[in-house]
Amino acid sequence: MLRMTNPVRHYAWGSATAFPRLFGMPADGPQAELWMGAHPAAPSEVLLDGARISLDHLPAHRPEMLGDLPELPFLFKVLAAEQPLSIQTHPTAERARAGYAAEEAAGVPLDSPSRRYVDAHHKPELVVAVEHFSALCGFRPGPEAAADVAPWRTCSAPRARDRRARRTPHEWTRR
Repeated sequence: MLRMTNPVRHYAWGSATAFPRLFGMPADGPQAELWMGAHPAAPSEVLLDGARISLDHLPAHRPEMLGDLPELPFLFKVLAAEQPLSIQTHPTAERARAGYAAEEAAGVPLDSPSRRYVDAHHKPELVVAVEHFSALCGFRPGPEAAADVAPWRTCSAPRARDRRARRTPHEWTRR
């Protein structure tokens, strides 16, 4: 067993108090995600034979630890959200592989803002709350969503030129 040192990712929605309280680590601003794994953007490190080795390079040093796997296939995250997060969507395994391959073939740099697939892995998720939290998960069935937006159809393109159609959402809901 190897002890990992894990990087913290800083995002505006992170908490300044959660990780110090949970792990005793100092806060240097909003701390959003503690990453444990071999993701090349922020790999964990282990002490191996007296040297610090990033987890994404561990297979080169100890290939027997992974058996037939070419890489360590996981990224475990501990999130500390103090502000609401943006919508999160993740591709299927097949779509992730295809999307990553297409962007690699097109030469899209990994750090490009237009890059959508930074690796070839899908992102299955599991939530285990260590404190109280609220989440909105999934999407409403199509017919229900369509029924919800039906009243807003008055602002469709042909009517957008009509001064009465240029109302605020608050005005649309008033009867």
